[in-house]
Amino acid sequence: MILDVQTLQQCGLLNQTVPKEGPNAVPVPLDFSVEPSHTLDYSTQQQNGSFSMLQGLFVDNRAGGSALTVTCDSTGQVITCPANAQGYFTALCANPIKLTFASTGGQVAKVFMLNFPVSNCVWAV
Repeated sequence: MILDVQTLQQCGLLNQTVPKEGPNAVPVPLDFSVEPSHTLDYSTQQQNGSFSMLQGLFVDNRAGGSALTVTCDSTGQVITCPANAQGYFTALCANPIKLTFASTGGQVAKVFMLNFPVSNCVWAV
């Protein structure tokens, strides 16, 4: 199959950029024992200028009996952290930041949104 390059759309990303506000991490506590998915719309908080872009995620799924997925709504990127693991993941997320977190493990997990670039790395605990 030959792809029609005329139908492809660019998505403006700021990855590998040092943000003007300096490096920041925003913890996102998630309780999947209540609901199997959570949606985060961070656009209002971005407007105050303290967190201008999402470049990476740290996912702590060490207590999880199943994988934890993070979907970036703007790009459709799906990040999967395996069960009983932690990791750093590069996020392809254009502004405004809108993420969906999902897991069927019924656990409590924590994700940190990072406005600085990270190298991908996953480890089991």
